[in-house]
Amino acid sequence: MIRTTRRAFLRGSVATGSAVLLATPGLGQAKARVVVLGGGFAGASCARELQRADPRFAVTLVEENPIYTTCPFSNSVIAGLRDIAARVQT
Repeated sequence: MIRTTRRAFLRGSVATGSAVLLATPGLGQAKARVVVLGGGFAGASCARELQRADPRFAVTLVEENPIYTTCPFSNSVIAGLRDIAARVQT
């Protein structure tokens, strides 16, 4: 049989209770803020899908470069079927 002291029991109870109370969102809390680092193909898709999943999210996309050239369909640029300007996102 495992014996526990009153002090150990209270310490564990306080820690558990604190974790539950701190993890519970307040009723008057503002929008949940989500920051996505990197506006590449995956980052931009992630930010878009998060916003679609719950419009209450305040999604911020952080990208170092002001221009991003997408890779899908890059073979069509090499073949001369598309212009490289069509692959640039600003």
